[in-house]
Amino acid sequence: MSLAAGILCASSGCDRGAEPSAVPLESTSLAESSVIFPIGSRKEIPLTVPCAGELIVTMQVQRGETLAVRLIEQGDYANYLSGRDYRSRPEFDATYVRDYQKTGPVAAGNFYLVIFDPTAADVSKHPFNDVHFKVVVRHARR
Repeated sequence: MSLAAGILCASSGCDRGAEPSAVPLESTSLAESSVIFPIGSRKEIPLTVPCAGELIVTMQVQRGETLAVRLIEQGDYANYLSGRDYRSRPEFDATYVRDYQKTGPVAAGNFYLVIFDPTAADVSKHPFNDVHFKVVVRHARR
């Protein structure tokens, strides 16, 4: 299935030149919170996506340094924690951001949104990062 501009088109139901059928979309909030964590560290937010759709992630640094963001599937999370090679979803990767909004297709499954400080920042300036984030999945109405 592909999701574009509020229209869901099932691959079995759309031919070339055929009009896709409009399917009502709904949004499901997966997480919304403010988190505070020390400069030079990271915060992992577990996410369970209940069904395939379009994932929308927003984040604003309220106080602290510019941050990096990765979305990692559960199967690669152990590699990430152990410092081995891991795969993140590149459409959600960002480095040195204060305001962040990324959108991309996802399948149902478990993920980790990882927010971290990519530099060894001066902790005397801001000892903590204060970050507000929101994660929503937009999907066909069930």
